Amino acid sequence: MQSIQVAIDFKSAECYLSIPVVLQLASESNLQVTFLPFLIRETEYGRYNVEDQKVDTTKIKSIHYAKKNPYLYKILKYEAAVLNLPFHANGKSTLDTSPALAGLLYLNESNLHQSVIHQYVKLCFLAIFGKQIQDIENIATIQQILSSINIQPGEFTKWYTTRSTTTPGFVLETSMQLGDKYNLFAVPTFIYNNTDTTWPREKQLMKHGTLEIFTGRWSIDLLKKLLRRSGRLPTLIQPPLLLSFPSASIQTTIPRLQVDYYLDIKSPYAYLAIEPLRQMRLQYPHVYFNCLPFALDLPSFLGTATVGVKNNIVQKNNKDKRSPKQWRAVKYAYADVRRRGALQIPKVTIYG
Repeated sequence: MQSIQVAIDFKSAECYLSIPVVLQLASESNLQVTFLPFLIRETEYGRYNVEDQKVDTTKIKSIHYAKKNPYLYKILKYEAAVLNLPFHANGKSTLDTSPALAGLLYLNESNLHQSVIHQYVKLCFLAIFGKQIQDIENIATIQQILSSINIQPGEFTKWYTTRSTTTPGFVLETSMQLGDKYNLFAVPTFIYNNTDTTWPREKQLMKHGTLEIFTGRWSIDLLKKLLRRSGRLPTLIQPPLLLSFPSASIQTTIPRLQVDYYLDIKSPYAYLAIEPLRQMRLQYPHVYFNCLPFALDLPSFLGTATVGVKNNIVQKNNKDKRSPKQWRAVKYAYADVRRRGALQIPKVTIYG
């Protein structure tokens, strides 16, 4: 049976909300879901540093994420309600999830049925985001979760003690090695064995042969398109676009809605959004779509790099800074936007 490998970190709300969606997708397409523990080596996103085999709880400040995170929290809370999931913020500014990741490593190495591992993953996320928040940093909490799914906690404790003694920091290092293997930079990331030769293939996103990378919760929709093209999901029949223009009498009683959307003309993703926005304007004539300019401050979260004027190649001795993880994010973004552009109707070609 083919599988989707899902790289997760238990402190990620994006991972938490993706769990029911990806499990439903796997059920509909007869795919097996394998959860893999992943930790980011670096901290440009204001998260956690796990260098030197330990968790460094020094939080790096980022103006970009300081502004973005409160907004994201509101969106995540709303989407959790749509999915009928409890969503409560953990009171700690930093969270060491290595005990929970150790439990996931143990279950994967034990070759248990995936349904058991799925249940463990759900319970760990609920321990962080559920109504009754538990101390996920305490190994005793993990033992209780394992016991609740009929796993002997004593065997896990023995395994954990032995591995910690022989290989200090093994949980963190194993979790970080996954990112190095596939050039991961964020969670959740979905790794799928794509053998569909008609799918637009981006070399940057293909790892170890036909394994293709899909990063972020919103990439699940792109993964669905791939599964439909390969016949694992039924093809959606798109209904014809029906344009219904309100009469003058209705327009006088219903206030016209307004949607403000912000575009940065140097963003390829903004470029891809133009045609869907045009379609929305046709589909919803009673809504006023107001386009506003926006300058995305990329250096604040993706760093900078100086390239040659003629060859667009990064200069070797430039003084700008962009970390390996930031390079992964930038290269993925350009490859992903080309992949998305190739799937649009009509097809959009992205250069750069």
